[in-house]
Amino acid sequence: FGENNKTIRRLSIIIFDIKTTFIKTLDLSKLQKLKELVLWGNNYLSSLDLSENTNLEGLLIWEADRLKKVDITNNKKLSTINFEKTGISNVVIPKFNCLETVIMRECKNITKFNTDVLNTYLIKYLDFYKTPLKELDASKFCRLEKIGTARNTEVIYPTDGHEYDILCLK
Repeated sequence: FGENNKTIRRLSIIIFDIKTTFIKTLDLSKLQKLKELVLWGNNYLSSLDLSENTNLEGLLIWEADRLKKVDITNNKKLSTINFEKTGISNVVIPKFNCLETVIMRECKNITKFNTDVLNTYLIKYLDFYKTPLKELDASKFCRLEKIGTARNTEVIYPTDGHEYDILCLK
């Protein structure tokens, strides 16, 4: 993306024919005003550096089996991350963040997730459906409304007497 594209605020890259479309690298560092990124159907991208996109609020990545690493270490404005069917094995979340929604569905390489980096007053939705997460500590989130996990995930639930939507599917 060149100099003329610095004002792009929303970008969707959707690949319908994964057999003939090969995006192996993606440099979005010049898109300083980018607020939302949707990446769907890219099986050739192995890493994505979004650390320069500090205005990013929403990140949605679906069906990217080879994607192992996403750098969001400087993305303190992110309110939603949604990774579905990716090869991501670890997500480093900025220490001070605005995340309300964390979705990591069918991420086959995620076995641990440290909830200590999430703001206890902001998180409303945690979803790790069909992800081989062994344990999820959701006990400290006072605004949590929905939790989704695989059946074999041990969940430590909040004990505040609040009602939650709990999705626990195999």
